[in-house]
Order: sequence, then structure tokens, then C-alpha cells
Amino acid sequence: MTMAMTLLKLLVGLLVLTGGAEMLVRGASRLAMRFGVSPMIVGMTVVAIGTSTPELAVSVSAAFTGSTDIAMGNVVGSNICNIGLVLGLSALIWPLGVGRETRAFLFIMLASSFLVPIMSLDTQIGRVDGLILLAGMGLMTWWLVANRDRHLVEPPPDLVAETPEDDSDLTFWQQVNKSLDLLPVQIIFIVSGIALLVMGSDLIVDAARIIAMALGVSERVIGLTLVAFNTSLPELATSLVAVIRKDTAIGVGNLIGSNITNVLLVLGATSVVTAVPAGLTVARIVDLAMMLGVEIGLIVAVLRRERVGRAAGAAFVGAYLGYTIYLFVGAAN
Repeated sequence: MTMAMTLLKLLVGLLVLTGGAEMLVRGASRLAMRFGVSPMIVGMTVVAIGTSTPELAVSVSAAFTGSTDIAMGNVVGSNICNIGLVLGLSALIWPLGVGRETRAFLFIMLASSFLVPIMSLDTQIGRVDGLILLAGMGLMTWWLVANRDRHLVEPPPDLVAETPEDDSDLTFWQQVNKSLDLLPVQIIFIVSGIALLVMGSDLIVDAARIIAMALGVSERVIGLTLVAFNTSLPELATSLVAVIRKDTAIGVGNLIGSNITNVLLVLGATSVVTAVPAGLTVARIVDLAMMLGVEIGLIVAVLRRERVGRAAGAAFVGAYLGYTIYLFVGAAN
């Protein structure tokens, strides 16, 4: 494939990805309002699992083909990218309010991330470790369902009644927007949005692999940077669209939930397929320290002001760019 075709595939992937993110955010936010569920919870569950699908697909595929460094790097790199780049850029666009209901999930995110270095002490994350991680994902999901009444909010009055009004004076786009009040349309938007995110990510990852091979860097660096960035594009697209639409709760919930899902579901499923080598080399310790560092930084920012402002967003983006430069400079030496 020529470089021109590779770049074209990259462009098409970005367009598909953006469309999928728009559909997912619209459908999920309307679904949250319909059932009175906090948008933050919807972001942590439906949206987070949906946007983590590319990480799951790439990591399991990499495990099947023996590229376990890519699988491990993808999970760690995606978590770094989600907070450092995606949340940082989102906060630069619009300060992100983080409510009290989110604090427990921030600590669940940090605790799940700490499991990675702990499980790496025996130089690999094996099938038993994977089953423990998957059990953790199941336990968190059960806890969310069991405590769903805590996260209920009153649905807007216009979503309580299903009686349609006269649509004759509405424009086409107003009719489309009104149709989102219907439950089947909300579900279609969510499912279609996730499908488009997966399709767009697949196109982008394929193009990125061709470009990465031309750079001649290690699988670890590819996994931590290009693959991690590309599989984090659904989170990037979804969060930026959510922030632009002022649905910041879905954007923040998506990132926190995605980081939890990446470790418990993605790394758990990957290590069940095959043991993932995870020796604590100096390079890997730096990677894990960066992942834990940005997550601790997020918790500190939230506990201090209950939001992530533009200054914190700039700090996160700066840290991510510095880390990426460090990886490529180290790979070149």
C-alpha cells in the first residue's frame, strides 16, 4: 500500500470515528436523561466499555499473534493517553466539573492500575491474574447496578411523556433531534456509534502500523504511543464531542471508566488468552510510574477543587508530550 493510500485510510478513519463519537454521545446523554441516571454513570459504563472496544480488540489480537509487548503497552499507554492527552485537551476547551459521586470511581481507577505492577512482580500477568481482573470488572458492574438508586436524577418533563407534538413546522434536523426522545432511536444511536468507533479505529490502527513499521521502533514503544493513541481515539473523539456539547459528565465518566475497563477487562481478557510478559525492567517501571502519576495527579486536582481547570489540563498535556518525546528519543538511542 502506498503512503498516499495509507494517509487516505487515516483520514477516512478519523471521519468515521468522529461520526461514531457524535452518535454515541447523543444517544447516551438522552438515555441517561430518560431513565434519570446520572450522565457520569452512563459515561463510566455504556460509553466507557464502548470506547474501550478497540483496546480490547487490539490487545487480544496482539496476544493471539504473540505481540504481547504491544498488548501490555497498549493498555498502559492508553491509560496515560486518556488522562494526559484526552482529559488534558478536554479541560483546555472547557473546565471539567467532577462531582462527589465520582470520587469513589477515581480511587477504583487508581487501585486497578496498582494491580498491574503488583501482578508483574512474578514477571508475567498470567491466566489466574486475568481471571482476578475480570472478576473485579464483574464486581464493579454488579456494584453499579446494585447501587443504581444512588445515581438517579429526575428526568426532564419533556422526556416523561411520549405523546408527539405537531411536527409539521419542524425542520429536518429538528425532527431528527426530536426523534432522539424515543428509546429505540437512543439504543440505535448508541449501538451504531460504538460500531462506527470500532470501524474508524480499525482503519486508523492499520494505517498507524504501516507508518510505525517505517519508523523502526520497538513493539513496546509502538504499543505505548502509536497503538495506544490510536485505540484511545474513541475516547478522544467522544470526550471532545461531549465537552463541546457541554456534556462534561459523560466526557469525564468516559475517561475514568475507560481506564478502569482497560485494566480489568482488556488486560484481564488478554492475559486469559495467553500470559503477558511483564518483567519490571527500568523502562516498564517508568511506564507504570507515568500511568500512576497522571491518575494521582487527577485525583489531587479533583480533591482540591472538584474540577479540572485549564491550568491542570495544560499540565496533563505537557506531561504527556514530554513522556512521548522521552520514548522516541530513548528508542532512537
